[in-house]
Amino acid sequence: MALRVGARRSALPQVWGRQGTLARDEAAFGYLLLLPAALLILVLVGVPFLNALWLSFHKKLLGATDAPWIGLQNYATLIADLVFWQAVKNTFVFTVGSIGSKLVIGLLIALVLNEALPMRGLWRSIVMLPYAMPTLVSVLVWKWMYNDVAGVLNYLATTAHVADHQILWLGDPSIAMPAVIAVNVWRGFPFFVITILAGLQTVPQ
Repeated sequence: MALRVGARRSALPQVWGRQGTLARDEAAFGYLLLLPAALLILVLVGVPFLNALWLSFHKKLLGATDAPWIGLQNYATLIADLVFWQAVKNTFVFTVGSIGSKLVIGLLIALVLNEALPMRGLWRSIVMLPYAMPTLVSVLVWKWMYNDVAGVLNYLATTAHVADHQILWLGDPSIAMPAVIAVNVWRGFPFFVITILAGLQTVPQ
């Protein structure tokens, strides 16, 4: 009996050693499979990024062959440019407004669709339509809706006497940003619905 126990104990390190070797081989094989994609990303993203970073320290004009070294002058000019800071502000407002709105709308709709509704599958399919629609079709539809002459939004606004003139949805600086955010929210909120709903489905009732 003692011999059997001793044999089993002596065999355990060998089993663990084989398992460790197998795990290392599987990890090495996985990294080997990722290597082509990593090299492709490095060539397509890393090399252009480094090239652009190097050119940012030079005075490179379009069509010119020479590019003299100017150090940080390009960055100093950029920081002093008011248009750059306006672009930063617009990017921040657009990002926060879009993601925040999509998160709130997606959470509310996901909570509703998580309930036992009649024809729940149909409602889920309808919610997914904006996300499934091709981007080109979405752009053309919203471009027509925002049209200041024949757009449906201007027609509804004038018919309901909300406005007594044509609204320039994309031409008025005061409403252009909300109009663009609305398009982005409409296009992307179904993704938030899917993600949140998938998490809700795993919660025990």
